[in-house]
Amino acid sequence: MKIKKIEWKNFGSYGNNQQIVAFDEKQGNFYLVLGTNGAGKSTLSDVIKFGLYGKVDSKKMKDLPNRFNNNLYVKIEVEKNPTTIAVIERGIAPNFFRVSVNGIDYDQAGKKNVQEFLEEEILGVPYYVFNNMVSLSINDFRSFINMGVNDKRMIIETPCC
Repeated sequence: MKIKKIEWKNFGSYGNNQQIVAFDEKQGNFYLVLGTNGAGKSTLSDVIKFGLYGKVDSKKMKDLPNRFNNNLYVKIEVEKNPTTIAVIERGIAPNFFRVSVNGIDYDQAGKKNVQEFLEEEILGVPYYVFNNMVSLSINDFRSFINMGVNDKRMIIETPCC
């Protein structure tokens, strides 16, 4: 799974202007986010986690939206493979969660729940592995060390593309 594009507004300290980060394949497949304290690095990580998994460790959902505007919105475009593109949209106030695959909304009637479908069929990575694989900070490294052998193997051996 590759993240192609992230859009958000009213998330944490970000205001009502839509923010967009598009990842350009011509620039490579590895991205490093650097910045001074307070620049928004952790918020960007939280935007991605909330968008893909609907949760963020150590934060309550009510604390995620910008305190002035309250209506948080996140949209993430991911590529499972060259022929499968998924778009995930989530919001708080109003609360919503939508997934479309190749432009067709995923209809959960008679199928597995939407989050399970997203994690198993599109992302292919459970939250705790994603959290350690994609957004590993110096403070979170201990959780990687304490992981079981199988979980570490899943992180190390999961192909990036």
